[in-house]
Amino acid sequence: MRLCPQCGSAGKNNGTILNEYPLLNCRQCGFVFADLSQEQSINANFNYSCPSMTVYEQSQTYLDDLWFESVAKKLSLRTGKGRVLDIGCGNGLLLSKFKKLGWDCYGLDVSDWSEYYAKKYDFTLFKNEIEANEIPAGFFDLAVSTSTLEHLFDPKEHLMSIINVLKPGGTLYIAGVPNFNSVSVRLGVSKFHYNKPPAHANYFTPESIYNLIKRMKKFHKLKYIKINTYGVPESFLVYDTFKNSWRKNKKSSIADKKSKIYTPIAANTKIISNYNNRLFGFVKAISSLLVNINYFLGRLFYLGDKIETIIIKDSQL
Repeated sequence: MRLCPQCGSAGKNNGTILNEYPLLNCRQCGFVFADLSQEQSINANFNYSCPSMTVYEQSQTYLDDLWFESVAKKLSLRTGKGRVLDIGCGNGLLLSKFKKLGWDCYGLDVSDWSEYYAKKYDFTLFKNEIEANEIPAGFFDLAVSTSTLEHLFDPKEHLMSIINVLKPGGTLYIAGVPNFNSVSVRLGVSKFHYNKPPAHANYFTPESIYNLIKRMKKFHKLKYIKINTYGVPESFLVYDTFKNSWRKNKKSSIADKKSKIYTPIAANTKIISNYNNRLFGFVKAISSLLVNINYFLGRLFYLGDKIETIIIKDSQL
């Protein structure tokens, strides 16, 4: 039986079984985690049966693009520009937003395809896990970790390693961590969509993620900790409908472009271009509004779908 990844104590079955893996409650600190082996966790998170391009094309939409854009802008306003590290950078979409805002961008991802995206978006890539301690201490002004902490067999060591590479006064932003205290989980109606073992090994609440961060204070001085939730639980039902429609329209648009023969009339081209620009602006405004509404509704009473955390390292070390 797996021991608690926070405090190392034994766990007890809490009666929940996801994807044939029981969830355990730590007898000492109460943290909830999946009963799986490190090998099972690694195999689930680092082996893929299809090419990376397919993975991201199937999972990301224009709403993800807008979300990452909003994250980059929000953090830039909060911290100013400097060196940023994205842990588990994947296809580099978030780093591409930071790059446009003038950041010096670095990504960390062990996947085979990450090198392609590093060249595409022109960021420096680290290929080993951050726990390898190959990145100089105190190097980054900002580190971001989105949808990563829930996957890790040892989140405590991972978090310590991230804080170590921050400069004094540097900021760590964590987001996309599923909230095991969301209103849908509490009511027993959660589908645990994209939130099952063996890919997900940990089940955080705002309280348990705060307790994990408190353990970091034994090794690092932390000036500021802020934890929120965001997103409407079970909103994937709407999101998946949008995603399927978006993919279908994208394929249709590509097919239409290939099948049409355009007449090079400058006046008509200009009219069409202006119309498309206005239409795109309208679609972006509506989509941004939906992203913000979904985000802020999930802030209420810490019952939202995901957990968002900001940590600032003490500048006086």
